[in-house]
Amino acid sequence: MAGVVDLKQIDVATPGALVVTTGQGNELTFGLSDFGAQLRRWWLVHDYSQRFGKHINALDLMVANNAPLLWTDASGIIPPPAPKRPKISPYKKKHV
Repeated sequence: MAGVVDLKQIDVATPGALVVTTGQGNELTFGLSDFGAQLRRWWLVHDYSQRFGKHINALDLMVANNAPLLWTDASGIIPPPAPKRPKISPYKKKHV
């Protein structure tokens, strides 16, 4: 998943779990065992969501089968606000 998502925060406060927040707004919960299988399952869910226009809000990968998943349509995501343009004066300066 390197290069696909940006890790924003890793929370280790919950015993036996890593709660990862990504820059794309995903919240993922990983268990401490069989980390490779959890990463593969995350990739599969991420790939599926991209193909069908979905956005992963929360995914609990600690559960081996039928992982709890909360997602929305990618079209329902509010894009970040556009940067403000500087105001241009309606009065043009005339150089004589």
